Amino acid sequence: MLGLDRAFYVHSSKEEIMTLLGNAIAFKGDKRRIAFYFVNIDVLNNIHPAILSWLEELATTVIRVQGYLEKMKVIIIKSINGPLTGKEIVVSLKT
Repeated sequence: MLGLDRAFYVHSSKEEIMTLLGNAIAFKGDKRRIAFYFVNIDVLNNIHPAILSWLEELATTVIRVQGYLEKMKVIIIKSINGPLTGKEIVVSLKT
């Protein structure tokens, strides 16, 4: 499956970007559909800096994952469950 960030890279004209965003909007609120999109922020920012904020606006929950050598940090940027917003989880990657 093509990553969402790669789809924006392939379809990089403003019209194509708006079409992709429109397709995502069509499913918002459909309780039968749960989707997880993993995107590379650097790729999106190189295509068009506003895409990330548009996607975050559309999403009910936004989780950012930051990897380090021995740990991973998970930050809840936005949540439909308000009290979770801003929470961070650190996971050890030591074996």
